[in-house]
Amino acid sequence: MATSQPSLSNLDPADELGSYRTLSAAAVASFALGLLSSLSFAPWRALWVVPPLALLFGWLALRKIRKAPEEWTGKRLAQAGMVMAALFGISAAGTGYAETAVTKKVLRAVADRYIGKIQAGDIESAFWLTITSDERKMALDQFAEKGVKPDWVARYSQFQNTVFPFAQSLVDGEATVEYEGIEQIASDHGRIVGMVVYRVQTRENTSHLLVNPSSVQSVTTGEIGWYIKHWELNYTPKSSHIEPSGGGHGHSH
Repeated sequence: MATSQPSLSNLDPADELGSYRTLSAAAVASFALGLLSSLSFAPWRALWVVPPLALLFGWLALRKIRKAPEEWTGKRLAQAGMVMAALFGISAAGTGYAETAVTKKVLRAVADRYIGKIQAGDIESAFWLTITSDERKMALDQFAEKGVKPDWVARYSQFQNTVFPFAQSLVDGEATVEYEGIEQIASDHGRIVGMVVYRVQTRENTSHLLVNPSSVQSVTTGEIGWYIKHWELNYTPKSSHIEPSGGGHGHSH
């Protein structure tokens, strides 16, 4: 039977509160950042903070909703954002770790090859490892047509004068060289550059040798190759740093 006044006895509190609860801004932020966490696979270091931010905003949203469920909503948004952030963040971190491990192996292999040539007293082969593949091809073409140009003679003579005393000490057994570690991997205008450090031991003292292998893309073939961009005797460990550029990222090890 109808009455003249409405009864409140059958009112469901959830129905009433559902119309008045405010959507948590932190929950929305967590969900949006969770979506953006997929960009964590990109090489830009700034994007690595996105997953942690999504988790932080999600946690803040859930805490606020838990404390005042009658005022705030957005629990599922926050949870979804946190799940996406965790999945993308962990996957990106694992991928980055694997890529770094492979890069470190390549850098060491390139540096070891260079050091091996010096240890064997093969200074000429060591010299050519400091030249990019395109430069080597150009030089060989020039040698075949016109003979060795004076500028190449000067470059080799300078390299030989620098390397020969060290190479001779290794050949004579007066010094030994051992791999110590990789201080840094960085991107320099799209090229991967590493800082590979070796320990040099003589009867008198211990010093260090720095080798900087670098990747380079061939202009003619498009293939990625490696060469020794720089090397330095009597290097002080952790005294220099490669500044990341070209949108890449650097790692310290």
